[in-house]
Amino acid sequence: MSLREVIEGYASRHPDDVLEINEAVSTEYEITAVANEVENTAPLLVFNNVLGYPGFRIVSNVFSSKKRIAAYFGLKDESEFYSFWQRVMKVENEPEIRERADSEVETMTGKGVDLNALPVPKHYPQDGGKYITSGLVVSRKPDDPRVINLSFARSQVISRNEVALSLHSRGHLWSCQYP
Repeated sequence: MSLREVIEGYASRHPDDVLEINEAVSTEYEITAVANEVENTAPLLVFNNVLGYPGFRIVSNVFSSKKRIAAYFGLKDESEFYSFWQRVMKVENEPEIRERADSEVETMTGKGVDLNALPVPKHYPQDGGKYITSGLVVSRKPDDPRVINLSFARSQVISRNEVALSLHSRGHLWSCQYP
């Protein structure tokens, strides 16, 4: 199931917990300002009209409540989540490696990569640039590239095809001990 399907399914079942913003918003500070305005209730935010990025939507607060996360998995409430997660984590599955993702989204590779074509927000004036706040990072063990790690890291867009990762002592990659 895609993120789009999860969000649309959740919105149809819990419309009172979703705030859709149809007015035009800038990626520079405005998206973060809206998220900060509603931080006490933290609804799922869907920005449908991102200035300069026609056809793109931005979602925020996807994982900002335990109740919402439980609902994504079809659980009655958040009290079931921890036992559910423990069961899921005990199941061992071999990853399925594919040449292409099952999506209709345009893919950029190699010299065709242009991060500036994506609506990455600049959150605060003191930020050094635009940040992907919870980007998935795939890394490999230097002396054994078959060992792969998948983790979240804050990523600053540096150029059309470069990011700088925040790999500080509180992050998973900092302390990652490969088997």
